[in-house]
Amino acid sequence: MEVIINYTRLTTSDRLADRFLTCQVYSPQDEKTREKGTVFSQVEILNPWFSTSQVGQSIINTLIRDYYKTDDSSDLNNFETAIKGVNESLAQVAQAGETDWIGKLSSVLALVNNGEAHFAQTGQSQAYLYRGDNINHITEGLENEASPHPLKTFTNLTSGTLQEGDRIIVANPSFFEVINPGELKVIMIQNHPAQAALEVAKIFKGRGIKHANAIFMEITTKNALANIAPDQKIDTVYVNEQLSSLSVNLKNIYRNIFLPISVSFKSFLVKSYSTSKNKLRSKTKAKPELTQAVQTAKTTSAPHKTPIQNIPKTRSSGMIGKTLDPLRFYIIKLKNKLNRFLIKIGFGKPHRWRIYLIALAGVIIILAIVIALSLISKNNRTRNKELQDKLNQITSLEGEVSAQAVTRSSAEILPFYKQIVALSSELRGTKYSEQANQSYERAYAKILEITGAVEIELTDVKTLPFEIMQLAYSENGVYLISRDKILYNLESDKAIDLKDKIEGEISQINAVENNIALSTNDNTLYIYYPETDEVKKQQVKLNYSGKLGSYFDNLYVLDPLSNQIWKIINDGGYGQNTAYIVDDSISLADTVGLAIDGSVYVVSKSCNISRISRGEVVSDFLVTSTADENLESCQNIFTSEAANSMFVIGKSQDGTRIVELRKNGTFVGQFIPKNTTCDNMCFIDPTKRILYHIEDKDLRSSAL
Repeated sequence: MEVIINYTRLTTSDRLADRFLTCQVYSPQDEKTREKGTVFSQVEILNPWFSTSQVGQSIINTLIRDYYKTDDSSDLNNFETAIKGVNESLAQVAQAGETDWIGKLSSVLALVNNGEAHFAQTGQSQAYLYRGDNINHITEGLENEASPHPLKTFTNLTSGTLQEGDRIIVANPSFFEVINPGELKVIMIQNHPAQAALEVAKIFKGRGIKHANAIFMEITTKNALANIAPDQKIDTVYVNEQLSSLSVNLKNIYRNIFLPISVSFKSFLVKSYSTSKNKLRSKTKAKPELTQAVQTAKTTSAPHKTPIQNIPKTRSSGMIGKTLDPLRFYIIKLKNKLNRFLIKIGFGKPHRWRIYLIALAGVIIILAIVIALSLISKNNRTRNKELQDKLNQITSLEGEVSAQAVTRSSAEILPFYKQIVALSSELRGTKYSEQANQSYERAYAKILEITGAVEIELTDVKTLPFEIMQLAYSENGVYLISRDKILYNLESDKAIDLKDKIEGEISQINAVENNIALSTNDNTLYIYYPETDEVKKQQVKLNYSGKLGSYFDNLYVLDPLSNQIWKIINDGGYGQNTAYIVDDSISLADTVGLAIDGSVYVVSKSCNISRISRGEVVSDFLVTSTADENLESCQNIFTSEAANSMFVIGKSQDGTRIVELRKNGTFVGQFIPKNTTCDNMCFIDPTKRILYHIEDKDLRSSAL
């Protein structure tokens, strides 16, 4: 008969600050892979948790990964290969400079499959087998020297065949300091793993022990496991949490409340029925005597005759059904039968039945409350397990990164750090916030380092009395335009009302040397001259109301629909549109930004940048970072003749990014604006390296 494992982990729900301590069980979800057995891991490192968690979790991850990817027909050979992989992983960690764990590691790694068990051990963790009245020290003699070489951390293995009914305990040294294997014998033999773990947890809780971990195992069969009560098949028992389960609560309520009340209620019913039956029997026996007495009276006394006319006429009972409504008649009949039944069983006395109904309702309410509380407790345990699993996954990823950092490139390990950040974010606001935040900060710092990114916060805020629409910067300062045509100079704090000077709605604004060009939605062009405070309407009618650019006093208009950039020369005023693009291979279909420094740069929504000179393409390049990450979309591009770089605003899968490039496309760095999405409301002065962000009436800024 095929044997299987029933197990329960005894662990802590919280991380311990002074050590890394865990016991984990892994059984694959895939049915085919599950045929290779179940892996059990108990690991303890006597160093602060945050400095050693990566090492500890790396041991478990490497064991699982290397064992299940092997394809040898022998489980023992596969297990040996996996243990070798664990040792090599530890050697890589030591080579990377993390050596504090050496000599402080205690662990038992085990594989159980098809009645065969294989164990590897290091340090002071132990495993014992309880078979009948015998105790077998499984890991006896497997201990390695106090400070082994990392490649020889797990060197000795032992294997054996298991039998139905065998019990196994795998635990850390602190566990056996409180309960020795001999004292544990009775608990192990007489209880299933869940019960044994609960009993031991009570002992530890009573003594204030929080740093003991163990895995309780029982070798059983499917049929035997199916007959075990649900409360005896708990996956995890936490030393530092309330030891209860839904089944246990229900059993306690049933035994202590519901069962006594039910017994009392049943006794009352039996007693009432017996009393009623006796009364009815005594009345039945009295009838013959009464009849005989009546007959005697009739023979000894003269009959008394009542005049017929003095006796009132009555209807017989049979007439009721004819005079009343049939439905009402049957209701009354049913009610009378119910009343007779209640009288018969002893509920005939006034209000007694209400007392028992209230008592029964009370029991039901209490039972419902207990069930609700138990379900809440179960949901909390499930939630805690999910959170614990995520924290384990974070630790696992940190260990993986630590092991792989020596041999893999920054771009290859970047996804690991991003996954750590994502998982850590999910744990914020939970009981694991502190641990998760530290993991988040470490991983995020690595992401910034790998991607050459710097976080910036737009702390300088200027609030205006109107809603800001667009921005332009010139040698005379930064100009802001509102939707109701108020032009505002940020440096001089001067507001100019253009309502009566410009017809139509303003669509674009751009500096042309010291002046400000404004286009409207009907493609009219106006120039504001700060020196004289004049606004002049220009002769030219723009071919398209697109983004404006300038070089010296010449204007450029981006027109993707016509696949053209229109150049408008200032010849005593702006008079006509001239086609700038002469290269038929250029496509401006999805172009979203325009910048000029002598050459013209256009950026597409897909983040391809074309450098154009004299109307022809000089070069094309894609916006990238040091980690070979591309922006998913781009919004705008900024540069100037005086600037050494150009800046592209775009979106990555992680949010808004401002990428700085040399003018040949070489990546320089990138900036992450905090709490700002930009969404076409960000502008960059490339000469002064200042980022501006418009948000309603607020203008926020920060140096780059």
